[in-house]
Amino acid sequence: MITWDKSVNNPILTHGENSLHEIHDWRDPYIWKENDKWYMILGGQEHKSPTNSHGIVLIYESSDLIKWSLKGTLCKGTRTQGRGWECPNFFSLGEKHVLIVSPFKEVSYSIGKYEESTFLPGNWNTIDHGKCFYATNTMLDDKNRRILWGWIKGGGSGGWNGCLSLPRILTLDINNELKIKPAKELQKLRKSHLKIENLHIPEGSQYFLGDFPELTLEIIAEFEIKGNEIFGFGFFLDEQYVGEKLEFDSQKSKITIGKENGRLNHQESNKKITFHVFVDRSVIEVFINYHDCITSRVFPKTDTSNGFTIFSKLGSLNLKKIDIWTLETIW
Repeated sequence: MITWDKSVNNPILTHGENSLHEIHDWRDPYIWKENDKWYMILGGQEHKSPTNSHGIVLIYESSDLIKWSLKGTLCKGTRTQGRGWECPNFFSLGEKHVLIVSPFKEVSYSIGKYEESTFLPGNWNTIDHGKCFYATNTMLDDKNRRILWGWIKGGGSGGWNGCLSLPRILTLDINNELKIKPAKELQKLRKSHLKIENLHIPEGSQYFLGDFPELTLEIIAEFEIKGNEIFGFGFFLDEQYVGEKLEFDSQKSKITIGKENGRLNHQESNKKITFHVFVDRSVIEVFINYHDCITSRVFPKTDTSNGFTIFSKLGSLNLKKIDIWTLETIW
């Protein structure tokens, strides 16, 4: 896909195909092959009036990727679900189907049924609680894994803006709820390793884990909680600067890091919580029990802001184990 020839058939699709709808912000094709047919969805905003519009995903069919016909409306949203839906992704997982949309706020997804070109959604959840995580796309690899990436927004100079997230593997658990895990291939980047087990942290105190000047870490930490603790990690610490905090309120199921925060989609009942964290200089990606994610852009304030701690703000804390790896560059 290095060299492209512009088709003489352009444009292959116009608003005339959507004569029954007034669609604004109509874009972001997502295409797959099913049996002998090609299918495409496009997102947009069904516009009825300046105060009455909502997200919509339309589905089209083709036998040759050139001549397309509208099959109908795959799914409609409500005004509270965003004024429009960008970057729709639609795929099967097991016996279910998943629709992901970017509604000009946190990316949303629903697991439901796909019947006669219509998606019947279940509950809507947030796929990443960070507002800087947006515009997802997925692929199916040769191992039949559904892999998701997101655009991590952030200002840049020299012609760039943001970066891609780490690849995330999507599956369904035994309750047909979405599981999100980092790709196992990332383990190839692991370098030096620190392991600590059975650590008790009293209320109002912290445990210093070390200085990591590389600012590239992978952390897997497993805690036992009672459900009334507030605790977390401190990053990018030095003597003058308190750094950034990844904080979890177990009573409210609220997660906060940098400017990002959200409430977990899934209330875990086994009183254990696992944080799988990747620190890559100005990006922190967090997987919580592999059901929720939060991504944030954070920036060390000085060249010596490289300290890392675990803290307990409310309630005593029992850390079952933590593994910390420094990471090589992918290059």
